[in-house]
Amino acid sequence: LAARTGGRVEVVSRIVEEGKIGVVVAYLHRDADAVRGFLTQAGISELRLPARYAQYPPLEAVRHMERRRAELPADLEAIGQQLAEAARRHRPRLAAMRALVADRLAQLRTLPHLGQSRYTFILHGWVPAPRVREVRGVLRTRFGGDVVVYDAPADPHEAEHVPVLLDNPAPIRPFQRMLALFKPPRYGTLDPTIFLAVFFPLFVGIVIGDVAYGALLFAFGWWLRAKARRGETWEVGVGPVQLGMKLGPAALADASWIIRVMAAWSMLFGALYLEVFGNLLEHHLGLHPLFNRVELTIAFFKFTVALGLVQIVLGYVLHLVVAVRHRHTFGVLESLAMLSGVLGLVAVLGAMGGQLPAAVQRPGMLLLGAFVLFVALGVVVSRFALMWLLEAISGMGNVLSYARLFGVGLAAAVLANVANELGGQLGPVWVGVLAGIAFQLVFFLFTIAGHIIQPARLNWVEFLTKVKYHDETGNSYQPLHKTGGD
Repeated sequence: LAARTGGRVEVVSRIVEEGKIGVVVAYLHRDADAVRGFLTQAGISELRLPARYAQYPPLEAVRHMERRRAELPADLEAIGQQLAEAARRHRPRLAAMRALVADRLAQLRTLPHLGQSRYTFILHGWVPAPRVREVRGVLRTRFGGDVVVYDAPADPHEAEHVPVLLDNPAPIRPFQRMLALFKPPRYGTLDPTIFLAVFFPLFVGIVIGDVAYGALLFAFGWWLRAKARRGETWEVGVGPVQLGMKLGPAALADASWIIRVMAAWSMLFGALYLEVFGNLLEHHLGLHPLFNRVELTIAFFKFTVALGLVQIVLGYVLHLVVAVRHRHTFGVLESLAMLSGVLGLVAVLGAMGGQLPAAVQRPGMLLLGAFVLFVALGVVVSRFALMWLLEAISGMGNVLSYARLFGVGLAAAVLANVANELGGQLGPVWVGVLAGIAFQLVFFLFTIAGHIIQPARLNWVEFLTKVKYHDETGNSYQPLHKTGGD
């Protein structure tokens, strides 16, 4: 620019945001063509002022813009009030119109399921088996004998078209929320909710394992229960930190129950570990736990891996049951191969490493021989059975993944103990007590995510993949009904 204008130019620049630099170029009017031509060739975009400011000289334009910036908050607030008033006046009518259109669209979507002649029509659809009698009674009450209801069990051969409704007993039903991230299981396969209801809170209890932390969790769950019973909605977050997620009363009720179950397991294992805000009782009262997970790390590690073996084997067994039920030869061979392969590897490697009795090595070798046999039979059905060789090793790795419970649980216990140590080293007793409480709360809040995420991951990934849950999904049951239930 200096070369184009003979030095008659001033350039001021500033980074306005990442990847963007704002530049002001001051030049004489006679150099306008040279400056604009250079900027165009260089591909630099010129920021033109809005028409309302273009008529003013630069200093006056800046004064007008500053005045406008001062006026904007009041204008925006006035516009917001006008929008709120418009929403208040028109929302009921618009919501009713939207509901009417949605209901009409739902009716039109049922037409492919409706066949009719001059005198009759047939409507085909799905309804949960326990509600068939209710549907039949309502139709009889409303139409008398003019409507005939014929019901038959769904055809397993059309499983991909049959909608699925998860309907577990009340204590287990809230855990269906843990499957809401995925599509429901295919009709005729397996609903794993009951297994999540057992293993997930159990794993969380093993990891947290503190009576006081469990009590805090239970109190939090009870608070959510109270909000749910009052019909309130909770915006998830703490203070100014919000996660942008809202939970309605139904979701709050389910979450409160899951949290309280987790809390019960946490307090149970806390009693086993004798942990109340860490080693507080052991440190001050001289009490000793039945099982000290901080000192007995090898035993704690073996315990968590053994739990992993139990859940992984259970996953393969459940898939075997489903495969036998559907007479799926390839699935039966796959499940038997994975069971024998993983158990064989655990037995042989465990015995060779001195972690299991030497006597289990021979049965382990027999299981590996059976694994090779099942793979060979599987290849006869499909060449993809060769992948079972890798999947068996992967399954062994999945068993070891449950050491996450050991790592996260040990870290939780150590952090709680560190909080007590730090509190005890700070001056007077009352200062140490307050500091210890503060440290405990901070460590609890920082680690609670890992306490829940890791057990959830083990159930979602390691367990559900063995059941083939993600491979055999279906469609959710969505009954035809008017919007709002009216």
